[in-house]
Amino acid sequence: MKKQSLFLFLLFISTQWMLTAQSVTLTFSARDVNNLYVPFDSVIVTNLTKNWQKVIVWPDSVLSFSPNSDYAGDAGILLSQNAPNPFVGTTDVRLYTLHEGVTTLEVIDLNGRIVTNSIVTISNPGTHQFRVSLANAGVYMLIARQDGRKSSIRMICKEGVGASSIDYTGDAPTPDYVLKSDATSLLFDLGDMMEYKGVVSVDGLDMESRHVKQSQGGSQTVVLPFLDLNFVCGTTTISDYDENIYHTILVGQQCWLKENMRATKLEDGTAIAYSNDDASNIPLETRGYFYPQETAVKICPAGWRLPSEEDWIELASYVSSEEDYLCTTGLESFGNAKALAATLYWNPSETVCSIGHDPESNNFSGFSAVPAGFRMYPDFAKANEQACFSSSTTYTQWYGSHQGPTYVRLFILEYDKANTTILPAPIQGNYNVRCVRDSQIDPSR
Repeated sequence: MKKQSLFLFLLFISTQWMLTAQSVTLTFSARDVNNLYVPFDSVIVTNLTKNWQKVIVWPDSVLSFSPNSDYAGDAGILLSQNAPNPFVGTTDVRLYTLHEGVTTLEVIDLNGRIVTNSIVTISNPGTHQFRVSLANAGVYMLIARQDGRKSSIRMICKEGVGASSIDYTGDAPTPDYVLKSDATSLLFDLGDMMEYKGVVSVDGLDMESRHVKQSQGGSQTVVLPFLDLNFVCGTTTISDYDENIYHTILVGQQCWLKENMRATKLEDGTAIAYSNDDASNIPLETRGYFYPQETAVKICPAGWRLPSEEDWIELASYVSSEEDYLCTTGLESFGNAKALAATLYWNPSETVCSIGHDPESNNFSGFSAVPAGFRMYPDFAKANEQACFSSSTTYTQWYGSHQGPTYVRLFILEYDKANTTILPAPIQGNYNVRCVRDSQIDPSR
């Protein structure tokens, strides 16, 4: 009986060792919206926790991380890629060594000049962390040497801060896994936050899959979802989960829905909060509903999203850069709002080049913004005066250590103004939602 118990115990230990010693393997596949196989050209893998990136090029479709027993390799010394990289002023780097001894770290610029160095005596093999500070922007090599052994990495400093130095900050946990990538070893721990995106070429144009962002807990086949590869912005229509139909419009490098959202439920059928101004003279199919922020971030159809403040800035900047989109008075051209505003439903204005002045000349871009206003409970406001579009960008006002109100950044067009504005508004309000197509290298597809 004792022999049997000992055997089972040893079998358990052996099994656990095998489980912890095995590699973590990521296999990548791609599918379109019809769940059909898509032959991708490359996969971009980003470790958001450790700040490194690796590109896999077809026919490779597998990424394998070795256990940390192989971390330092034959050399017995290894520098991990610094994080963040690129960086401003300071960055952290880990050095793993199998040996004790005097260790020298040097930062060298592209001219071969030693910018800064540090000499430390390592008395305990394992992982050690250093903080590198650089006074000037540039591309540098960090080299670690110990008893004839050497490891190096490349670092990019975007902006220098203070004096250059290398400071030892203490022991650090040894990573569970390592990916040997060219001359650099990329570190990985179970639970690291990872992001994956595929790239495929269609008719000579590159397109990205939707980004898969997740905490990676072990080996997995990662399926990269591509949008409809036959999608053409400006021609293809989109439906929401109520089967409402929306037209699309390409403005610059962004693909937008041409109408405001009017969904009443999510993909799983869950009902959502919204407001409807029944007294509006604008048809529902055009004006859409007003949504609270917690709903606005969820309702865009698959492959589309609530725009960020940066998305709205890009839209306004593009229209402002195109002279054909601007209002012209004599020799002067200015004002981006008319090119984005619909020709109907705006209050009249005497201000030259405002939306409400000569509205028949509006909407050169085809964006078709209508002045539905907004709702601040319990009242509806600014109908026929403002178009107020929500964004995913919010911030909270702080007064010292006391939390103040939270605001959402709105993209606003006004009937008596020539230019669009982005302003903060109470997050408790309900605003229109206009969706932008998710990240695509070629948004017109």
